[in-house]
Amino acid sequence: MVIPPPRRQEQEAFTLVEVLIATGVTLVLITVLLVLVGQLSDSVRLSRASADEFQVAQRVFSTLAERVAQATLNNYRDSPEVNKKVQLNQRMSELRFACGPMEGGANAIGGLAQTMRPGHGIFFQAATGRPRLARDPALLGLDNLINTWGYFVETGPDILPPPSFLPPETAAQRIAPRLLEMCEPTERLSIYRYTSIEPGTVEAPKQYLGLDWIRTPLGDRTLVHTLAENIAVLLIVPKLTPQETARLLPGGTAEQRDAFLAPQLYYHSGAPASLGVDAAHNMRHRLPALVELTMVALDGASVARLYGPNSLDPFQIGKAFHKATKINAELRIDPAEPERDSLERRLIDAHAHHRIFTTIVPIRAAQ
Repeated sequence: MVIPPPRRQEQEAFTLVEVLIATGVTLVLITVLLVLVGQLSDSVRLSRASADEFQVAQRVFSTLAERVAQATLNNYRDSPEVNKKVQLNQRMSELRFACGPMEGGANAIGGLAQTMRPGHGIFFQAATGRPRLARDPALLGLDNLINTWGYFVETGPDILPPPSFLPPETAAQRIAPRLLEMCEPTERLSIYRYTSIEPGTVEAPKQYLGLDWIRTPLGDRTLVHTLAENIAVLLIVPKLTPQETARLLPGGTAEQRDAFLAPQLYYHSGAPASLGVDAAHNMRHRLPALVELTMVALDGASVARLYGPNSLDPFQIGKAFHKATKINAELRIDPAEPERDSLERRLIDAHAHHRIFTTIVPIRAAQ
């Protein structure tokens, strides 16, 4: 019997075409994976940057609230003669407190060329001990020196000049909304120039009610600096205590009570009395008991995308926030009407990453 030789088993293998196809698919998968990893990394980086920006904004907002709580007046009683009539036992003060619309309102505080000042500003004096020359031996230890402070948002190019090593023509200025802080040092305090003159004299034919004590330091840009970047708007609502508004406006709604002290969102302690109820609630030379602060912060990517030389107000903030009874409706989305127009709705529609900070500040020196 003849035994046949064993059959050689044929070995299976990939053809060159199959190898090329597999290699191509692998490269495509690797490319897609790298793109996804890159996008995820960019998202994480942007989210982390946005979180850092909002943390900075929150710290700045806390600093602002703490500073507003320090507002003060130098109240005393006197009987000045105005227009040949003696005003008996009047509350007086050379210091001032003012807040209200920076532009567009009936009592607008004013703006600059090629810039916009949306929302509100707040200006006051506080015993914060800030001399111009901090190390002046003659001023060391004088922690109760008076300064004039101001806070508002300005949209436009950076107020600071470019670094000296950059040619002015090549230094690009970033258009952005910024929360600005104004501090008038004690040595340059200008408010007494206007408010300490005896009423009825040649220098002051009438009692001073103006805002030059704000405009004078604002005109010196060396006294103004950026406190925080990418702040879309600052809103100020001065209020009485709930007990006072309940007594003065019984039966009123919450919106009406919040708007009672400053219906047009403008308040000036040097202005004539506006409540007209009784002497105890004459607000002349008085600080508001409460100030509601609201600040809207954006992330840097949203600002770079939405703001520019021809787009200083992409959310139409300048047309709103002039009436206290409408401020909440103009700011927040109404859950009952989520599509109704508001700043929050416009921010969402523009895909602007944002945060809204709100707090109520009791002013310690209010009487």
